[in-house]
Amino acid sequence: MPSDPLFELIKSLTEGEKRDFRRKSAGSGYLKLFDVLDRQKEYDEGKAREGLGGSGYGRYMSYGKNYLYRQLLESLRILHGRAKPYPSPEVAISEYWTDIHVLLDKGLYSQVFKRISHAKKHCMSYHLEHDLLKLIMLERRLIALRKEKGGMNILERLHEECIDIQIHLNMEVQLFQVYERIWINIRNQDSVEVGRATKSAMKFFKNNEDYFSRSPSFNNLLYYHFCMAVKFEAENDSAQACRHYGTILEIYDKYPRVKAANIDRYLGVMKNYFNHLLTGLARFSPREFEKFLDRLQALKGKDSKARMLIDRLNMYYPLIYFIQTHDFERALLLDKPIVELLGRQKTKIPEDTILTFQYHLALAYIIAGVNNSEQKKAYLERGLDWLNAIENLPKDDLKSFLKSLSKALQIIVHFELGNETLARSLALRMLGNLRKHKKTNSLEYGLTDTVKRTMATKTTDKKRALFELLRERLKTFPGTEFVLIWVEKRLEQYA
Repeated sequence: MPSDPLFELIKSLTEGEKRDFRRKSAGSGYLKLFDVLDRQKEYDEGKAREGLGGSGYGRYMSYGKNYLYRQLLESLRILHGRAKPYPSPEVAISEYWTDIHVLLDKGLYSQVFKRISHAKKHCMSYHLEHDLLKLIMLERRLIALRKEKGGMNILERLHEECIDIQIHLNMEVQLFQVYERIWINIRNQDSVEVGRATKSAMKFFKNNEDYFSRSPSFNNLLYYHFCMAVKFEAENDSAQACRHYGTILEIYDKYPRVKAANIDRYLGVMKNYFNHLLTGLARFSPREFEKFLDRLQALKGKDSKARMLIDRLNMYYPLIYFIQTHDFERALLLDKPIVELLGRQKTKIPEDTILTFQYHLALAYIIAGVNNSEQKKAYLERGLDWLNAIENLPKDDLKSFLKSLSKALQIIVHFELGNETLARSLALRMLGNLRKHKKTNSLEYGLTDTVKRTMATKTTDKKRALFELLRERLKTFPGTEFVLIWVEKRLEQYA
C-alpha cells in the first residue's frame, strides 16, 4: 500500500523518541492517532479510521494527520535541540537566528552583538561558512547604522573576513559541482561517466592548484581528497586511494564536534578506507589495522541508531580482517562477542548484517577445522551451527548468493565429517534446484557436483582428478581463495 509522510516519520522514530513524545502528549487526542499508526506495519488509512472509532480525528483524518505531523516535528526539535554532547549544528544555528531577531525587535543591541559573537564561533567550529557570512553581513549593517566609535576599523576587519569567506564559498560552489558529478555516477554505477567526471575533476584541480596549495577550507579539503580517492580507485591503486580516505578521516579527527555531527559520513569514509586497507594488505602492517580499530572504538554515536551501528562495526571489521589475513583462530575468538551482540540488538539489527556475521563465522570455523586436525570435528560442527542459523533467516532473497553458497558449505561440512548419506541427499536436492534455475555454471554447482562425484568414486586417483578439475574451475570465479584452501587440503589427502 502507498505510504504517507506522517506514517514514514513515525516509523523512523527510535524508541527513545517515541517515549519522549508519549510523555509530552499524555492525555491529548492526537496521541491515540499516533498509537494507531505506530502499530501498523504498512500504512492503511481505512484501518486507522476504524481504530479511531467515532473520535474527531477519525472523522477529520486529514486535519488530524497534519496536526500530529507538526506536533512530532516540534517534539523532535526540542528533543534534539537539547541533545548531548553534540546538538545538530544546523538546529543550533537556526536557534541563534531566532534569538537574534527576537532581541532585535526589542532593540537590545548589546545582547544582539553577544548572540552574533556566539553564533559566529559556532559557525567556525562547524565550518558553516554560509551562515557565518550572513552573520557578518548583519553585524556590518548594525555597526554602520549605530555609528559606534571605532566602527570603521571594525568594518574593515569584517570586510576582509567576508572576502576570505567568499573566496572559499566561490570555490566550494564550483567544487561541489565537480564532486556531485562523480558521486551521482558512482551511485548510478556508471563507470564510464565516473571516469569522465574524475578526469574533469583532475583538470579542475590543476587549474586551481594555487588555491589548494595555500589554505583551502574544511569542506573543500574533503571534496578534494574524495575526488582524488575516486581517481586512484579507477586506476586500481588501492594504496593511494586508501591514503586519501585516511586523510579525510584525519581531517575529521581534528574537529571532534564536526565528526560527531557527521557520524554517518565519517563511517562511510571508514568503510572505504577499510576496503582499500584489505586490498593493499601487502603494503599495510597490522599496526595500520590496530590504528583503524582505535579510531572506530573512540567514536561516540550521536543517537542510539549510530551507537548500535558502531557496536556492530567493532565486531564486523575485526572478523573480516582476521579472515582476509587467514588469522582464523583469532576470528573464532569473536564467536561469543558476536552472539552477545546479536542477542543485545535483537530485532534492531538488519537481517543482511546477521547473515554476514553468520556466514563469515561459519567460513572461519570451516577453514580453521580444515587446517587443524585436532580440533577439526569441533570446529566443523560449530561452523555447521552457524550455517544452520542462516537457514532460519526468513527472507529467501536476502543476499541470495551468500545463502546459496552457505548451502554448498553445509554439504562440504557433512562430507568432511563423514556424514556421506546426508551430504549426498543435500547435494542431489541442491543440484536439482540449481539446474532448475539454470545455474549449472555457478560456483555452488561446481562445489556441490564435485562433492557428489567424489563420494561416488572409489579410487584416490579419480578423486584427485575431480579436485584438480575443481581447482582449475575456481580460477574463473573471483574471491574463492578460502574454498581453494579446502581444495588444496583435499588434494594433499589424495596425493
